Amino acid sequence: MNDSQWKVGAVLLAILVAVALLLRFGPTPEEEGDPQATTVVWSVEEAQITEIQVAHGEVTLHLRRDGEKWKVLAPFSYAADTRVVDALAGELAAIQKGIPVDGEKASYGLADPPVATVRLTLTDGKQALLKVGHPSPVGRKLYVEAEDGQAVAVTSDVHELLLADVEAFRDLRVVAFDPSQVDRATLSSAEGTLTVERKGGRWWLRGYGRADVDRVEDLLIGLLNIRLQHWEDPATSPPLEAVRHTASVHLGDGTEWVLQIGESDGTYSPIRVPGGSAAGVALTDELALLGQGPSDIGDPRAFPYDMTAVSEVAVDLPKGAWTLQFVGESWQRDGKPEPRAAAALEALQRAEVDFVLEAPPVWIETAGSIRIREGDSESRWEVGPEVDRWRWVRNTEGGDVIRVPAAAFGPIEAVFSGA
Repeated sequence: MNDSQWKVGAVLLAILVAVALLLRFGPTPEEEGDPQATTVVWSVEEAQITEIQVAHGEVTLHLRRDGEKWKVLAPFSYAADTRVVDALAGELAAIQKGIPVDGEKASYGLADPPVATVRLTLTDGKQALLKVGHPSPVGRKLYVEAEDGQAVAVTSDVHELLLADVEAFRDLRVVAFDPSQVDRATLSSAEGTLTVERKGGRWWLRGYGRADVDRVEDLLIGLLNIRLQHWEDPATSPPLEAVRHTASVHLGDGTEWVLQIGESDGTYSPIRVPGGSAAGVALTDELALLGQGPSDIGDPRAFPYDMTAVSEVAVDLPKGAWTLQFVGESWQRDGKPEPRAAAALEALQRAEVDFVLEAPPVWIETAGSIRIREGDSESRWEVGPEVDRWRWVRNTEGGDVIRVPAAAFGPIEAVFSGA
């Protein structure tokens, strides 16, 4: 290829690139107008919105704020998914100004009637009206009618929500409660029953000792996050043929939520809430949390404490007794800095609960104790004699007797032997 051909090719390539950029970023016929000239669409703040009515085709969706939640009033009456409605309200409030466009309004979907009509009721009782047309084929643009009647282009993703099926606004949560108000939660199945309860500011696993607070929170949030993939009318939905799992959540005011799960088909599991508040099916994988056992929820540490808060540890066992105190910036024993303090505390942390699926053992006698102070609070465990391969331990704050492998106490008792 000679120089002349190279030059011609370069010119053609430049022309093609220019055309491509014009097609990608240049104005479309619908959006001819001055991008610097903006027109007020409406002035609405999200917090002002108390009702939303969206009419498109023969459907009118009516939403009303109820405290921090929303309700669907029409075309049916049910609790709304607050997240979805908040997203709709936020998108509508974000539409403040638009760029005027040329041409007949009908070409933008703003004929009479338009693609959709939005009517907002505000906290002062006033109403605001917005006519919505088609989305632009380029970018995140939507055509609406401004306050002065002009067709304008606004930047918004609200179009899909406005035209969504009314079922998209239904609250598909199976249960709804405030986790901070829960004082007891129970999981039941053919494999057994697991109960966690809040007492004295701590979570306890019935039949064992302390529950892991993070795992309890994960359980409660997991229950709240269960969503129906298919909703059924609770009034006409038949009862489950067989109940595979039951979950119940009890609140401090006496309210109780109960959730029943039927046999899975491999993908979906039927769900019922006795009393008729919810029915349908959910993804089986999302219900795996209902199959948790003691080792999934219980705190595995026999003597749990926060290393950043502990100030004193006292051990009184048959084969070893010692006390450590955190003074200034170091651990001391018998008033002197103790270089082996870290090893002693680590031995205590390594002692774990043996989650045996049996009834908690009956307390016989106390052979020793372990006491841990964290700030202004103090925890104390009584330690029983060795039975089989365990030592039985009970926390004087609450909980049931737990089994701790006897071998875990050897390092705790011997850490300062010979000192």
